[in-house]
Amino acid sequence: MRTPIALAAIMILSFLFTSPAVQAGSDVVAYSDLDAAVTKQLLNEEQTRDRVRQVLAHPQIQELAGQLDVDLKRAASAVEVLDANELADIEDEIEELDRELSGGERVTISLVSLLLIIVIVLLIAD
Repeated sequence: MRTPIALAAIMILSFLFTSPAVQAGSDVVAYSDLDAAVTKQLLNEEQTRDRVRQVLAHPQIQELAGQLDVDLKRAASAVEVLDANELADIEDEIEELDRELSGGERVTISLVSLLLIIVIVLLIAD
């Protein structure tokens, strides 16, 4: 009589220890790892926002925006509400403009690139 009960207990225990729910415990991420990842993401987002603000504050960009009658103050304030995806969408263009503007030379900025960045920022803010 004890053999069937023991056999059933062994089968249940072996099932429990081989189930995906128990094995998933080894894939659990520590709170400190999650915290570090979130902090890194927020820092990256803030650095991108800073680059956008720097590009918008550059004299050449302000001059061009003035010629195009674009409100850069509104665009600069809109940078604060961009989410991670929206920042990622304009990050490459901002990085390229920032790199060109940092060179100290007169930069011929693609009108399409500048307008694209400003329009994205302004549309997202609305």
